[in-house]
Amino acid sequence: MIRQAVVVAGGKGTRLGILAQQYGNKSLVPVLGEPLLCHTVRWLKEVGVEMIVVTVNYVAELRKVLTLFRNDTSVAVIGNLSRKNSAQCLPPIRGLLDNRFLFVYGHAPVPPEHLNKIASLTQEGVVASLYSTTTQRESTKKPAALHGSRIVFVEQGALYIEPPHILDHYFVELLARTESWKASFRSYQGPVFGVQTTHPPEFHYRKDFSRVRAWLTRRVQS
Repeated sequence: MIRQAVVVAGGKGTRLGILAQQYGNKSLVPVLGEPLLCHTVRWLKEVGVEMIVVTVNYVAELRKVLTLFRNDTSVAVIGNLSRKNSAQCLPPIRGLLDNRFLFVYGHAPVPPEHLNKIASLTQEGVVASLYSTTTQRESTKKPAALHGSRIVFVEQGALYIEPPHILDHYFVELLARTESWKASFRSYQGPVFGVQTTHPPEFHYRKDFSRVRAWLTRRVQS
């Protein structure tokens, strides 16, 4: 298994409406009595991730996340206060990153079986998760097709790239230059592998969160 994971727990999630106003951060919305971020971290540990770096970009939420993990030595919480989007969160902390690491959204818990699948696919290059739906705006969609285990980028692809990913330092350098996931994936010179998911993608809207919450509730209670 990959030793290290970076968990982005930054965005205010204003498109969640009243949930955003109540909790201030998508990753802090509770499901089954604990924040989504806690589910995310627990499943990472379950598959053997030893070092988890959680990045947060607002002071109020940083304090809340620090409190959540104050007694957990395997979780490092870092304030990433200047970033505007998730593509900008990795370059400032590149000195802390292993050569290959998991990249996960805090508000989108990933089941252990999927984490194991992407980790076992290859020992080189980038591995991306592929979904049949996406919450991204039209201009930022990353449509793709899967040929065997290789991703092919096509504008009319039926699959969409969303975290979790396995990334490397070369990909982080591309993010530093482009500040764009889409541009970095298309510019990456190494192999890009893909695994199709069975769990919902990240959420931006209330209807998406309802889907994620229903799925997570079934998954945890089963």
